[in-house]
Amino acid sequence: MHRTRVKICGVREVEDALAAARAGPGAIGMVFHPPAPRNVTPLRAMEILAALPPFVTPVGLFVDPEPARIRETARELSLRHLQLHGEETPEQVGELRE
Repeated sequence: MHRTRVKICGVREVEDALAAARAGPGAIGMVFHPPAPRNVTPLRAMEILAALPPFVTPVGLFVDPEPARIRETARELSLRHLQLHGEETPEQVGELRE
């Protein structure tokens, strides 16, 4: 049997993350792109992650930052899943392997 996983993206508030988790998604996404209206700071993301139940996977969404910035944010927040939503080259993606 194939299982469909759902990600609710653009979570900005702890209360929204908890409401999303109650709805049963496999993951929630946080946007790390300052021009975006749903952008979150790493500090806000830490608050969301601290409240998130363990069965919901956090995903960081990035739009064209330098690979070093993505690695720094992912390391700071212990993110294991990233979503790239820009013009990243295969070489830039390769720089994210750790």
